[in-house]
Formats: sequence, structure tokens, C-alpha cells
Amino acid sequence: MLVVGDSLVGGPIAFARVLRERLQTERVRVVQDTWVGVGIQKFAYSKRFRELLALHHPTHVIVVLGTNDYAIPSPVRVVPAIERVVKYASAVPCAWVGPLLRHDTGIVQTIADHARPCVFVDSRRFEVATTRDGIHPTVAGSRVWVGGVLDSLKEAGWSWGPEAPAMPVTPGTPP
Repeated sequence: MLVVGDSLVGGPIAFARVLRERLQTERVRVVQDTWVGVGIQKFAYSKRFRELLALHHPTHVIVVLGTNDYAIPSPVRVVPAIERVVKYASAVPCAWVGPLLRHDTGIVQTIADHARPCVFVDSRRFEVATTRDGIHPTVAGSRVWVGGVLDSLKEAGWSWGPEAPAMPVTPGTPP
């Protein structure tokens, strides 16, 4: 499983670490790539994501992006970038985990509207405690967040672990 995204992915109390702990008993290998401060457009048009897909051949992809785009005055401008990320991620079962933001200019809804065929998980529906910055989850908050995301993915039909079939990743060509 490949987990990519902004600062919410990495660090000692972040999404990927808790996800790795939760899936350890199912022997799921979680590869993470954290790009601190990245926005959707920069992420989408960098070759970094495509290279990670080609290198790791993940069976699942989880994208955690949008936090650094919360103040974009016109979120519709990032639709092509969202669709580009989804195009590459959707070679295997994919999910886009929305930011924990309580207030934004519409980026969360814009991502939700354009994340298909990836499963969109709206993180705002979970009661996630955050640090003083109101953005990054606390240790307890990360556990609640990852638990909610995993439950949402199971409801969407996801399975993982040794019994999950490996699916080849064939990154598409840029639009």
C-alpha cells in the first residue's frame, strides 16, 4: 500500500504511522511518501508520484492532500490537477482522504466531486482532536482518524493483506 501526501501523512503521530500500526497484524506493507507543504497542483504535475507508483507497484493507493489548498479562492482551478492525481492513483484501488479542515473555500467539496473512481473519505466527519494549529492531529486524534478511514474503506469494499490480489500499476500518460 502506498500512502502519499502532505505533512499529515508523515511524522511520529501522523496518518501513515498509525495506519502501519493498524495494518501490521494483516502483514500489509505500507510505504509512505510525505511532501511537507505540498499543494494539489504541485503534487499533480511533479513526476514524483508516478515514480513512486512505478517503483513500489502498490496494491492500494491512499492520497492525503488538500490541507495546503484550504484558502484557494477558486477551488475549481485545481480540478485538472485533482483529476490528474486520480488518473495515476486509480490503476489500483485508491482513496483520497480529505483534510481535517473545518473551514475552507470549497476545496474539500471540489476534491469529493472529482475523486472518482477513487473512494473519497471526508475526514471532517470524524471527531479528530488536533494540535494547537488546528490542522495536524494529536496522537489520539490520529488513531480516531485512521480508524474512521479504515472503516470507510471496508464499507467501500476494500480488502488488504496477503489475500488481496497484487495489481500491476501502469501509470497513464499525462493529459
